[in-house]
Amino acid sequence: DANSEIDVAANVNPASLTVNGTLDGTAQAAGDRIIRVSTGGSLTVGATGIIDAPNSRLEVRDGASATNDGTITIGELRGRAGGTTPVFTQGNNSTLNVSGAVCDAARPCTFNASAAGNTVNYNGAAQTVKVPSGAPATYYHLTLSGSGVKTMPATAMTVAGNFTMSGALATSATAAAALTVGGNFTLAALNTFTAGAFLHSVAGNWSNSGTFTAAAGAGTVTFTGLNSTLGGTTATTFNNLILNKTAGNNVSMV
Repeated sequence: DANSEIDVAANVNPASLTVNGTLDGTAQAAGDRIIRVSTGGSLTVGATGIIDAPNSRLEVRDGASATNDGTITIGELRGRAGGTTPVFTQGNNSTLNVSGAVCDAARPCTFNASAAGNTVNYNGAAQTVKVPSGAPATYYHLTLSGSGVKTMPATAMTVAGNFTMSGALATSATAAAALTVGGNFTLAALNTFTAGAFLHSVAGNWSNSGTFTAAAGAGTVTFTGLNSTLGGTTATTFNNLILNKTAGNNVSMV
């Protein structure tokens, strides 16, 4: 039955579930629920595990947890208000593809996305980028794909790895706070990033084949890494550009 769901800690005993193979929910309709992790339950998607349910929601109730060490593709990630805040954790080298909301204000969770090598990909239409946990709030790799407006949080964030905008249709994001990128900053064709009047930094390479819009008379991009390359098929105009390099480290324009 395509409308069936798994309820961990309610109809799964013991109160934990580990997925090491493929859970196929591609036949579910928009808004169906693929898994609910009820209070006290835990879900683990192992390194070889796949949850493929692009239309469905994954729900983690109060006092419950979910850890993704594999690949999850879903329509929505929901937490729950009113009790102990549920926890969703991206493990090392994991991937979360989500086309809808991630633990919005009405259905909150603690969203851990800083583990080495993991990627969170917002691949739907208009979406709000969730503020991850950490001080500073940190993603490892952050990808904005799909289409439409991606609303950035008004909280300074670190992307420890790569920040990528790769929407196949017109996709845009406007900074609402400073962004610190530890890896590469990439804009594909049809993608627009508006920098705002903030102090952004990039440690890796810069590739602009879309549109980078600097705020008139405000805002700075600082390059902090080793031997960076500035390239892409579109010329980039910065408001303020700082090359914070030590002797022997270069920025190449290609």
